[in-house]
Amino acid sequence: MSTTTSLTQSSSLIEANQTHFNGMAAANVNKRPDVVEMNRRVADQVRKMYGRFDPSTTEALDFACGTGQSAVEEPCSLLRRLSRGFDARAVVKELTGAPDELGGRKFDVIVCSMAYHHLFSISLATRALLTHLRPSGTLLIIDIHQLPTASLAATEMKTIDSVNQDYLHGFTEEEIRRLFVDEMGLGEFRREVFAHAFICGDRTFVFPEGEGEEADRRARGEAEKKGMEGVGGHGHGHGHGLGHGLEHTNGGAKVEFFIAMGTIGSRPDATV
Repeated sequence: MSTTTSLTQSSSLIEANQTHFNGMAAANVNKRPDVVEMNRRVADQVRKMYGRFDPSTTEALDFACGTGQSAVEEPCSLLRRLSRGFDARAVVKELTGAPDELGGRKFDVIVCSMAYHHLFSISLATRALLTHLRPSGTLLIIDIHQLPTASLAATEMKTIDSVNQDYLHGFTEEEIRRLFVDEMGLGEFRREVFAHAFICGDRTFVFPEGEGEEADRRARGEAEKKGMEGVGGHGHGHGHGLGHGLEHTNGGAKVEFFIAMGTIGSRPDATV
């Protein structure tokens, strides 16, 4: 792969993403209850699926780690939750897969949370990331389970200019399996939906408290209430909102989140 190949291959998409994220109030976003809860759920699921973090030996890369501004003052929230004492530092760089990137460093595990739907080519991105994994290294991707094209949630996601339109509705299990196993030859493939939430009108999530239909009903109702407040001119947030939000609808649309894992050097047909 050419060392000048961009992960997005689209200057307009790069500029749209940069403009969007540079305009965010990072400190405020990182204090939002839904962001804190999402980070907690993601970190717990990563530890559960990977299960081999060792503060004395494991080297991890959190790719596309969000606003990045908070990382200047402290380790990124996901890495902080995962590391429990790891040393961490932030690097601002577009990865292309060139051998001299990041000083040629290799990692035991690479995590990318809620960023793949911003990329022009998930194949290029994945191939570049794999060049930074050690033999037997593991790639973990967290993103949105594909939404039906005509669904309310899919319609609401269209309000964010910085989201790549090709992947506006998330990814199916078949698409991720094809990417990890068929294209990249990764083994130990696993993919599972681990959480869901309801989008609010102010670009935030409401996670159900508890399990079952009643918990979902309460969460959906809260999201719809906040959505109505947003339409009435109150509560319009301008953060990324993790789930991508609504400017002109009532909210309450359900979004599911998945985690996918693949490992270099294992049998591509090995599924746990």
